[in-house]
Amino acid sequence: MKRYLFLVLMIAFLPAPIKAEDNIYHPQGLKFGTLTAYPELYIKSTYSNNVYASSTNKKTDISTTLTPSIDLSSDWNSHALRAIAQAEIVRYAKEDDLDHTNHLLVTSFQFDVLRNSYVTVDLTHSVSHDNFFDTVAAGRPNAPIKQTHKSALLEWVTQPNRLLMALGFEVGEKSFENSRFQTTNAPYIQNDRNYSYSRVQARAHYETGGIFNPLAQISFTQKDYDRRNYITGVGYTGQDQDRSELSASVGFDYRYKGLLNGRVLVGYTNEDMDSTGVSDNDVVTFQANGRWHIQPKTFLSYALNRDSHSDYDSNQSLTETETLLRVDHSFTRRLNGSAGISHRWRDFQSGTSDDRLFTGFAGLDYDINRRVQIGTHLEYRSQSSNAAAREFDETLISLRLKTAF
Repeated sequence: MKRYLFLVLMIAFLPAPIKAEDNIYHPQGLKFGTLTAYPELYIKSTYSNNVYASSTNKKTDISTTLTPSIDLSSDWNSHALRAIAQAEIVRYAKEDDLDHTNHLLVTSFQFDVLRNSYVTVDLTHSVSHDNFFDTVAAGRPNAPIKQTHKSALLEWVTQPNRLLMALGFEVGEKSFENSRFQTTNAPYIQNDRNYSYSRVQARAHYETGGIFNPLAQISFTQKDYDRRNYITGVGYTGQDQDRSELSASVGFDYRYKGLLNGRVLVGYTNEDMDSTGVSDNDVVTFQANGRWHIQPKTFLSYALNRDSHSDYDSNQSLTETETLLRVDHSFTRRLNGSAGISHRWRDFQSGTSDDRLFTGFAGLDYDINRRVQIGTHLEYRSQSSNAAAREFDETLISLRLKTAF
């Protein structure tokens, strides 16, 4: 999951799209009264020379990814509605055990209560699957692990002046499943990480009008884990377990003359098992990312994410460090290119397990007209490790087609 959070953070600071009035190739959307819908269809065909991220038994295959989506937003004088629906259907030509389908449903309501205050209600349902090299690196089975997340967030937001303050309450549940895990004599359903949760959170952000704008967030989460596994013919094993989690972060946004913007955050999380008062896990997080407008047609995006985990009960530690550099350039109004590198280092218990994943990528996109875009993408991954079984390299070549309205 850390990788997905990192990628979301990375995408958040990529160059913003040119506004519709400045770009004749930007989709205009479909009007339905006071609602505007932005439907989109994305098709990708990818060749991989090592679909199982294997160090010894490389297999080639071609996957096809179909991603339909729709983004619906309101244009009301007061209150607001936004809804997003997206599916990602991935099918392989030969290795059909890798086939999977992801989806995302998000609905957000904003109710304007007072002049400077409003209440939001966010409902989310998502199904995703772990990336392949993540499951291999973690010693899990080769089939993608299915993750389901459901949540509902109620938040009150007020901004009387330059200070924005918010107080929220969230409930949800997460489940993990991989029915292809095999024990000696029976299928094994991995649901020992399943949990439901409730969370209270508060956040604040102050606009100074200058370069640096401070922000802070604190939350308390109560988790109810289903620490059980199901073995065919045996039934459930293990027992339930409760955990509480206190998390706090401080940092700042920065903006400089429209040329540079980004965010820096330092966070701390303490997880306590079964309310015993003994700290089972501490996590210290540092995040820094941003975007530099080098010249009118060129952007540089960068990100650094470092998590340090300490489990005092088992005397174990894990440090994960991820870095990214990416350049986006507009050659013409129709032709855009991107290239970059990233590196991930996972150090478990000070060298007991040491995995380093390097990724390099480059791509081109061409706008045929307002609604149709084609592109190609090349990516290379290479992981080195002190465990030979986790070493691998993989080359991916993709052709892409996107249509939007």
